[in-house]
Amino acid sequence: MTTLKAHYAPTWQAWEAILKIKVKLSVGRASELMALADGRKSVQEIRSATAQRVADLRASRGSSLQGNVTKKIGLPAEPDFESDTKAPTPTPAIAQAGHAQALALIAALSASSSSTRSTAVDLLVSGSQQSQFETTTVAVSEQHGR
Repeated sequence: MTTLKAHYAPTWQAWEAILKIKVKLSVGRASELMALADGRKSVQEIRSATAQRVADLRASRGSSLQGNVTKKIGLPAEPDFESDTKAPTPTPAIAQAGHAQALALIAALSASSSSTRSTAVDLLVSGSQQSQFETTTVAVSEQHGR
Protein backbone atom coordinates (compact mmCIF):
# COMPACT_ATOMS: atom_id res chain seq x y z
CA MET A 1 0.00 0.00 0.00
CA THR A 2 2.86 2.34 0.71
CA THR A 3 4.09 1.82 -2.86
CA LEU A 4 0.59 2.33 -4.21
CA LYS A 5 0.29 5.58 -2.29
CA ALA A 6 3.73 6.82 -3.35
CA HIS A 7 3.28 6.05 -7.06
CA TYR A 8 -0.40 6.65 -7.74
CA ALA A 9 -1.65 9.16 -5.19
CA PRO A 10 0.00 12.55 -5.52
CA THR A 11 -2.61 14.14 -3.23
CA TRP A 12 -4.57 13.08 -0.16
CA GLN A 13 -7.81 13.29 -2.16
CA ALA A 14 -6.38 10.95 -4.80
CA TRP A 15 -5.30 8.52 -2.08
CA GLU A 16 -8.80 8.51 -0.56
CA ALA A 17 -10.35 7.93 -3.98
CA ILE A 18 -8.01 5.02 -4.78
CA LEU A 19 -8.73 3.41 -1.44
CA LYS A 20 -12.48 3.83 -1.74
CA ILE A 21 -12.96 2.92 -5.40
CA LYS A 22 -10.17 0.52 -6.27
CA VAL A 23 -9.08 -1.08 -3.00
CA LYS A 24 -12.43 -0.78 -1.17
CA LEU A 25 -10.83 0.14 2.17
CA SER A 26 -11.33 3.08 4.46
CA VAL A 27 -8.43 5.45 5.00
CA GLY A 28 -8.31 4.38 8.66
CA ARG A 29 -8.09 0.68 7.83
CA ALA A 30 -5.44 1.34 5.18
CA SER A 31 -3.42 3.31 7.73
CA GLU A 32 -3.71 0.45 10.23
CA LEU A 33 -2.51 -2.08 7.64
CA MET A 34 0.38 0.14 6.62
CA ALA A 35 1.41 0.60 10.27
CA LEU A 36 1.24 -3.17 10.72
CA ALA A 37 3.27 -3.81 7.56
CA ASP A 38 6.08 -1.42 8.47
CA GLY A 39 6.22 -2.55 12.11
CA ARG A 40 4.87 0.61 13.76
CA LYS A 41 2.02 -1.39 15.33
CA SER A 42 1.31 -4.98 16.25
CA VAL A 43 -1.92 -6.87 15.59
CA GLN A 44 -2.66 -6.77 19.33
CA GLU A 45 -2.18 -2.98 19.45
CA ILE A 46 -4.60 -2.54 16.56
CA ARG A 47 -7.16 -4.89 18.15
CA SER A 48 -6.86 -3.14 21.50
CA ALA A 49 -7.32 0.28 19.93
CA THR A 50 -10.38 -0.97 18.02
CA ALA A 51 -11.88 -2.49 21.17
CA GLN A 52 -11.32 0.79 23.02
CA ARG A 53 -12.96 2.82 20.23
CA VAL A 54 -15.98 0.51 20.25
CA ALA A 55 -16.24 0.72 24.05
CA ASP A 56 -15.99 4.52 23.92
CA LEU A 57 -18.63 4.69 21.19
CA ARG A 58 -21.01 2.45 23.13
CA ALA A 59 -20.46 4.48 26.29
CA SER A 60 -21.11 7.75 24.48
CA ARG A 61 -24.31 6.40 22.93
CA GLY A 62 -25.55 5.03 26.21
CA SER A 63 -26.44 1.76 24.51
CA SER A 64 -24.87 -1.16 22.75
CA LEU A 65 -25.63 -3.78 20.18
CA GLN A 66 -26.12 -6.20 23.05
CA GLY A 67 -28.61 -3.80 24.66
CA ASN A 68 -30.56 -3.51 21.42
CA VAL A 69 -30.75 -7.29 21.02
CA THR A 70 -31.89 -7.85 24.60
CA LYS A 71 -34.60 -5.22 24.20
CA LYS A 72 -35.89 -6.94 21.04
CA ILE A 73 -36.16 -10.36 22.67
CA GLY A 74 -37.31 -9.08 26.05
CA LEU A 75 -34.27 -9.88 28.20
CA PRO A 76 -33.10 -7.65 31.03
CA ALA A 77 -30.62 -5.07 29.69
CA GLU A 78 -28.05 -5.42 32.45
CA PRO A 79 -28.05 -8.82 34.17
CA ASP A 80 -26.12 -8.87 37.44
CA PHE A 81 -23.51 -11.57 36.95
CA GLU A 82 -21.32 -10.28 39.76
CA SER A 83 -23.71 -11.01 42.61
CA ASP A 84 -22.63 -13.87 44.88
CA THR A 85 -25.98 -14.03 46.61
CA LYS A 86 -28.48 -16.69 45.70
CA ALA A 87 -31.59 -15.30 44.03
CA PRO A 88 -34.82 -15.74 45.95
CA THR A 89 -37.23 -18.41 44.75
CA PRO A 90 -39.18 -16.80 41.93
CA THR A 91 -42.91 -16.29 42.19
CA PRO A 92 -45.03 -18.04 39.53
CA ALA A 93 -45.29 -14.77 37.54
CA ILE A 94 -41.52 -14.28 37.62
CA ALA A 95 -40.96 -17.94 36.71
CA GLN A 96 -43.34 -17.54 33.77
CA ALA A 97 -41.51 -14.39 32.62
CA GLY A 98 -38.20 -16.26 32.93
CA HIS A 99 -39.63 -19.06 30.80
CA ALA A 100 -40.75 -16.53 28.16
CA GLN A 101 -37.28 -14.94 28.16
CA ALA A 102 -35.67 -18.35 27.77
CA LEU A 103 -37.93 -19.11 24.80
CA ALA A 104 -37.07 -15.73 23.27
CA LEU A 105 -33.38 -16.44 23.73
CA ILE A 106 -33.74 -19.84 22.05
CA ALA A 107 -35.68 -18.24 19.18
CA ALA A 108 -32.96 -15.61 18.74
CA LEU A 109 -30.26 -18.29 18.71
CA SER A 110 -32.20 -20.41 16.24
CA ALA A 111 -32.79 -17.45 13.95
CA SER A 112 -29.15 -16.36 14.01
CA SER A 113 -26.68 -17.33 11.31
CA SER A 114 -23.67 -19.52 11.94
CA SER A 115 -21.57 -16.40 11.37
CA THR A 116 -23.43 -14.54 14.13
CA ARG A 117 -23.06 -17.48 16.53
CA SER A 118 -19.37 -17.71 15.68
CA THR A 119 -18.95 -13.99 16.37
CA ALA A 120 -20.73 -14.41 19.71
CA VAL A 121 -18.34 -17.22 20.66
CA ASP A 122 -15.35 -15.12 19.59
CA LEU A 123 -16.59 -12.20 21.71
CA LEU A 124 -16.98 -14.49 24.72
CA VAL A 125 -13.68 -16.30 24.31
CA SER A 126 -11.35 -13.44 23.43
CA GLY A 127 -13.30 -10.31 22.62
CA SER A 128 -15.10 -7.52 24.38
CA GLN A 129 -17.37 -9.91 26.31
CA GLN A 130 -14.52 -12.07 27.62
CA SER A 131 -15.31 -10.98 31.17
CA GLN A 132 -18.58 -12.94 30.85
CA PHE A 133 -16.94 -16.15 29.57
CA GLU A 134 -16.56 -17.83 32.97
CA THR A 135 -20.07 -16.86 34.05
CA THR A 136 -21.49 -18.25 30.82
CA THR A 137 -19.60 -21.54 30.99
CA VAL A 138 -20.53 -22.01 34.66
CA ALA A 139 -24.20 -21.35 33.86
CA VAL A 140 -24.16 -23.88 31.03
CA SER A 141 -22.32 -26.53 33.06
CA GLU A 142 -24.61 -26.08 36.08
CA GLN A 143 -27.71 -26.51 33.98
CA HIS A 144 -26.26 -29.34 31.91
CA GLY A 145 -25.21 -31.25 35.03
CA ARG A 146 -28.54 -31.07 36.85
